[in-house]
Amino acid sequence: MIKVTLNEKPSKDILVGEICTIKVKNAEEIIQPSECCINVTYTEEIKIYSYMLKIRKAIQIAKERRFNFVNVNFDNVYIETEENVTKDHFLKILVEQLSIAGYKFESYLTKKQALQTINVVASVNEKQKKIFHDAFLNGYAVNIGRELGNIPAGDLGPERLASMVKQEATGEKDVEVTVLSEEEAKKAGMHMYLSVGQGTHRKSQFIILNYKGGKKNERPVAVVGKGVCFDSGGINLKPYGSMIEEMHRDMTGAAVAISTFFAVVKRKIAKNVVAIIPAVENAISDKATHPGDIVKASDGSSVWVGNTDAEGRLILGDALTYVKKFNPKYVFDIATLTGAAIVCLGHHASAYFTEWDDLAQDIEANGKSTLTPVWRMPLWNQYYNDMKSDIADIGNISTLPRGAGGTCTAAAFLWHFTKSYKELDIKWAHFDILPRMVSSAQDNLDKGSLAEPLLLLVDFIENK
Repeated sequence: MIKVTLNEKPSKDILVGEICTIKVKNAEEIIQPSECCINVTYTEEIKIYSYMLKIRKAIQIAKERRFNFVNVNFDNVYIETEENVTKDHFLKILVEQLSIAGYKFESYLTKKQALQTINVVASVNEKQKKIFHDAFLNGYAVNIGRELGNIPAGDLGPERLASMVKQEATGEKDVEVTVLSEEEAKKAGMHMYLSVGQGTHRKSQFIILNYKGGKKNERPVAVVGKGVCFDSGGINLKPYGSMIEEMHRDMTGAAVAISTFFAVVKRKIAKNVVAIIPAVENAISDKATHPGDIVKASDGSSVWVGNTDAEGRLILGDALTYVKKFNPKYVFDIATLTGAAIVCLGHHASAYFTEWDDLAQDIEANGKSTLTPVWRMPLWNQYYNDMKSDIADIGNISTLPRGAGGTCTAAAFLWHFTKSYKELDIKWAHFDILPRMVSSAQDNLDKGSLAEPLLLLVDFIENK
């Protein structure tokens, strides 16, 4: 994993081809690499997001040229952007983005990338040292989330995921890990969740993480991550061209929830946080759920399974019911839920839904602060009505023509299982992150998982 270090005295020994220095100048030019220097150019009026894309590109060039060390002089790269970002906040964003830009999924490569260390040269006070440290841990958590999302399904099923989480929690203060077996989940009435994994020999794992880092009676923030470790579509098999080879990433929501949780733990943020991970594999066999089956949810609802490839919402529905046990103040679910979200937004923002305008304002502010692109979508009764079934309380697909409003109807299905939240004073938001599941060319990052909106969630938890 890439290291981002802080050095108040830069090295004088610059070796050609081994150490690269990033320099910045104000000019309307493209990035131009030289032997040991990469110039990041910008115009006088530039937004922080656009500027950080240029910084990412500089790191990509350093990696392509196989530099093993990059010096970034903070005073040199700091500029005043359109948003008037403070110097402290600029340092935070820079360190996070350098860490994210330096990452490469190389667990299966015999030839590793040369770049191992990015050194930020800066004269800092004690407050800024903490900012640097926290930002590095944020970036590291993002990269762990990306790593989890990138591991092939053959090497990362529900049981191994549960084992990895337990191992990560070992020795951490105030952290409890519980994994419900399939039998325990059955006793809890989570038949929606269990129906998804019944077609595989891999045992489903309902993972519960509880961090008590805040005040004793303070209500926690809960993150619920969709953990479909591989999604074949079930009997409604995904056809060729529908990203089936990418479906080991259908647990990206789980990866984000897990990494968000441990970012809070590692940074010792004084908040209570719960993470719920329903981890399953959606496979085909004679034991798999049939299209048209009716299953019972843990809240007592009957659910018509109109399509076995709409499985993520089934496991999330039971998880959103279960999380009420912890009396959370806020619940965020994160899921690579619908291809329709890509139709809406392309690959440039995640969709999110919430009933609460004040929560939406916080999400927008956290997104802007952390350079996490999100876009609010409508959560209306009309979409909820589209999910009603003639033979069950609700269906997992809508009555609309195939694909119509699919992102909104999927959110409305989850809404069904949060209807009691208002009377419990729980605020909820759903993130459909399929548009940001993997990086696009314009992100200036290595190909693979992104682990968004982790930075947004950590920022929310820390500052709420």
